[in-house]
Formats: sequence, C-alpha cells, structure tokens
Amino acid sequence: MIVMNGYDNLQEQLNKVWNGWIIEELLGEGSYGCVYRISREEFGHVYESALKIITIPRSQAELRGAFDDGMDEESAKAYFYSIVERIVEEFALMAKLKGNTNIVSYEDHAVVPIEQGIGWNIFIRMEMLSPLMEHFADNTLSIRRVIQMGIDICAALEICQRYNIIHRDVKPENIFVSNLGNFKLGDFGIARQMEKTSVSMSMRGTSNYMAPEVYKGEKYGSTVDIYSLGLVLYQFLNNNRMPFMPPYPKPMRYGDKEEANIKRMSGVELPAPCNAQGRIAEIVLKACAYNAGDRYESASDMKRALMDILYRVEETDIIYPDGDDLKKADNRIDSGKENSLPRENREDALTLPYDDPEPHIGSITAPDKPVNKENDNKRFRFKSTAAVICVIVAALLCRHLYTISLQTEVPDFSGMTVEEAVEFAGADAYRLTVNENGREYSDSIDKDRIISQSIPAGERVRKGSIIKVTISSGALVRVPNLVGYEAPEAEKILESAGLMYGIKDSVYSDDVAEGRVVSQETSEGTEVEEQTVIYVTLSRGAEPIAVPDVTGMNIEEAKRALSEAGLSWELDQAYSDEVDIDCVISQDVAASSLVDRNTRIMIVVSLGSKPQSKSGSGKSSSKSSKSSEEIIWDDVD
Repeated sequence: MIVMNGYDNLQEQLNKVWNGWIIEELLGEGSYGCVYRISREEFGHVYESALKIITIPRSQAELRGAFDDGMDEESAKAYFYSIVERIVEEFALMAKLKGNTNIVSYEDHAVVPIEQGIGWNIFIRMEMLSPLMEHFADNTLSIRRVIQMGIDICAALEICQRYNIIHRDVKPENIFVSNLGNFKLGDFGIARQMEKTSVSMSMRGTSNYMAPEVYKGEKYGSTVDIYSLGLVLYQFLNNNRMPFMPPYPKPMRYGDKEEANIKRMSGVELPAPCNAQGRIAEIVLKACAYNAGDRYESASDMKRALMDILYRVEETDIIYPDGDDLKKADNRIDSGKENSLPRENREDALTLPYDDPEPHIGSITAPDKPVNKENDNKRFRFKSTAAVICVIVAALLCRHLYTISLQTEVPDFSGMTVEEAVEFAGADAYRLTVNENGREYSDSIDKDRIISQSIPAGERVRKGSIIKVTISSGALVRVPNLVGYEAPEAEKILESAGLMYGIKDSVYSDDVAEGRVVSQETSEGTEVEEQTVIYVTLSRGAEPIAVPDVTGMNIEEAKRALSEAGLSWELDQAYSDEVDIDCVISQDVAASSLVDRNTRIMIVVSLGSKPQSKSGSGKSSSKSSKSSEEIIWDDVD
C-alpha cells in the first residue's frame, strides 16, 4: 500500500499524471488499494471523480516472497511487471464496457514507476459513486430495492456475457449506487489479477460469495456470477446474515462464518432467507443452487424472473401491508448492539367494524319493538357475518384491482426493429421484455424488422412478461447471370435485383474481353438475402506472351518455337559471314518482350557468305553479281 504523510506526496504524483485534479478525502481502503475523492474546477464548475491507486507489488513482504521463491532482481521485476501488464489489459475491457447504465464508468488510467526499487503505482480514475453498504446505511433498505438491485446487476452481467467476460468477484464491496439510484457493478478483473501478486499463487480471494466450483478449483462458467449475486440478495433478505449463520438477533461468534462456509461448499441445501417468501425466495435459492446446472442459465433469465415480481412503490401497501422495510442487522462478531426486531416479530392487527352502533343493511330489527337477549345475539352474529363478508369482498376487489394493475395490453411490434420494440415495451405503461426468437425470410417485411410476436397484440398479460419476436431476414432474391457483361453493366443488373456488387479478383482470359465478367462466386439462379454481395472475377484480357529468343536457330526450329509460344512469323533474308545458312540472324522484337498472342515476329535468315564477283569491267561484274543474287534468293524462296 502507499503510505503518505498527509496527501502532499500523493498530490505531487497526481499532478504529474493529471494536473488540475485535487485530492479531497480518502473514501476507502482495501487489500487491493486506496480510493480517494478528487475534484477539478473549470469555468466555475466543479467536477468530481473517484481515484483508485494500486501498488504492484503491494508490500515489501511480497517482494521478499519473490526472492524467497528463487527469483533474482531481474526476474522478480519481470514477474511483477507482467502483473501490471495484465491489469492494464483489463482497462481496455473497462473502456469497452464504458457507457452502460449498470457498469461503473472507467474514465482514465496511468502507470507510474516507483523511482526507488521495484514497483509501479497504477492510477485509475472512475465515476464518483456511493458504495453499496454506505448507501444503505443512509437510505431505507426495502425488499423492492433489493429486487431492483438484482435486476440492475443482472443487466451488468448481461453485458459481461455478451463479451464472454466472467466477473468472478460479485460482492457488496464491488456494487455501487449512482445519484439517480442505479446500482452498478465495478472492479472488472482487477481483483483476479491482484491475486497473482502472491508468488506462491495460494491466494484465492474471499470465499464469502464464491461459487463452490471456483472455491474447489474446478472448471466453471458464467453461472458463478449468478451464484454470487444470489448470495448478495440472500444476505440483504436475511437480516444481513449469510446462509447457515446464527439467525438475527443472536450474536455471531468466532468460527460461525467458517462453519457456515463449510456447509455451503459441501452442498447442504440453503434455507430460504427469513424476509423472503414465495417467488422471491425461489428466485434467490435457484440462483444459489449448489450445482451450476440448477441455476439460471443466463443473467437475462434471472433478470426476467426478478422483473416479474418487481412492484411499484404505490403497490407496496397492497403486497406488504406491514411495509417492505428490511432491518440493517449488525453482523459484527459478539456484537451486543441492539437492533429492532425482524418484521415477523412485529404485532399485526386488523380491526373489523363489529362495534358499529347503526344497523347494517339487511337488519330486520323493528325500532319500536322490544328486543330480547336472544334476538340481540342473532343480530350481533348477523352483523359480524356481514362485516366479514364486506372485508372479504373488499379484499377480493383490492386483489382484482391489484391484478389488473399488474397487467398490460400487449402492443403491436410488427414492422419495428428489435431496438425500437425493446424501448417501446420497456416503457412504464407496459414493462415488458422483448427477446429475439429467430429470423425468417419475408417478401413483405423489410430486413431486420419484426414479422411476428409470440403473444398477439391486444392480449392482456402480466407486466414483466417476455414477448418473443421473429425478425425478417428480408426477401430471397435469385442471382442473375453476370458472365460476359462489362463491370458497370453487371453492377446495374445486381442493383436492380436488390443485390450488391463486389469484385473478388481479376484474371487473364483468352475468351473474355478485358473489363468483362469472367465468373461469379454465387451461381446464377441461387436464392440469397436482399443486399447480399455477389462477388465477380473480371477479365484482364489475354495474357501477354514473352517472345522467345530464336537467333542462331535454324529456320524450322525458329518457326516451331514461335508457334509454340502462340506467335506468328514473317521471313526475310540476308548474307552473313558469321551465321550459317538457313539460321536466324536477328528478330525484330527483342527476346523476353511481352506481346499479344498471334503477334507477327519478323526473323532474318542467313543466306550464307556473300558470293565473290567475276573479273571484268565494273559494269559487267555488277550485272553478273546482281543476277547471281537474284538466283540465290529465288532458290531460297
């Protein structure tokens, strides 16, 4: 832990991280760090946040433990730094969860190395909230608020399950209350990472709210969070006593908690909380089932169950005539503090109008006729019976009115998106839950809008009921043929069919002109959803050919080489002293040049050495030479 002389040293560190924030007071101190209230003034407005500071390693004893386990200074530093890295990874998770109503909002963090020795201070800035126990110390604790807390924390766990997160540390210390009265879940994963600072890895965290499979080191899933939440609700509905603890107001002694924990971890069936009867007791005990398979499968299932029994404030007197306030029992061991008795010890009374001096409707007593004692007794019995009937009728009427108040008419969700339906159904007038029940293709309902609902519109149901809706996947569309079309034309064909165009690749093709569709990924005639992307492969035209080097080859070899390459040729001839007769002297397109198929390549073939002219006049010689050349050329042709 950080030990400071006042807040001076701490404020100095804070100024280096977030200048302008002032430490106001210490809010709390736990095994994983200290929490302070900090404030910042800007343009006449004061902003508040909670500052949590975690030190790794937490103490010199932990550092010595690393050395005792055989680590040198370098490996110990690497070990503890890996813990810091894992905690920082949790901040990325917290940032992802930011903005959810029932999750503590993470604002910022900073890691500051300790100047002397091995260690780091982790500064975490979060929204300013009231700790759960502190909130209930200053506010009324009621059954309704406990149910609402269960719903809110289930909503937080829903988000966790959406991101495949197991919190594994749901307990009152990690539940907070906003100034609007919303319950929020905090400390995601930090406690789990902090446990690893113990080099021996023997630390398992508090077992008070731990599921049996976690405690035993067995494989577990997200239902461990449901179990822990169930225990939190159990505690508040049981005069602040955990299962198997001595019932309030009996004092708790040393060893009671350990014995109770052993019973819970060995699978002894939990008794119902003393202030929970009927459905609420069933929900809590199901959440706290010893076997994970007997619990709620998801936080959504538990939330729906709690919403079914959530009542409005104005309905309290009907459901709980004596009030729904819960006692805040003192759980300190051997505490002699006196607390008020639980609700079951309070004296209840119902006054009936038996002493009404006026005759009730239906009385047959004549006012001017003397009444004897027997008639008086009959009249009293009649009045009593009538009064009881009135009370029963009134009770039935109240129950009927109450039942009606808990019911609502199911609205028509057809054509809405799921988000619109959820918001509409959650309004105070309905208080219904909308869940997706699969998807179907529809020619009449747009994609992602509701086709049908499990309970027809207009039917009356209990508030909190679940309405399952079927969502449209849009209409099915037949894929048209695109092969051979130019790219812009293919795109227009798909657009008119309600589909989207995409290019997968481009290839050389001898058969399809450049820029036209060679093939399509989804075959013609296949039925697909609207707005499906149909990927095509476009032609790059015929693949260019590398011109072979035919110089030096005889004429037949050269022709064969050009033909095999897909090229044509044209011959020319010339004398050459260096190249043998009928061999190629040169070609007009350089070897390795890329040309189109069937390109004509001019090759020059050797006529051999030029013949010598005969003696005589120059004119005669010239004529004779020319004649000789012509004869040779013709022979070659």
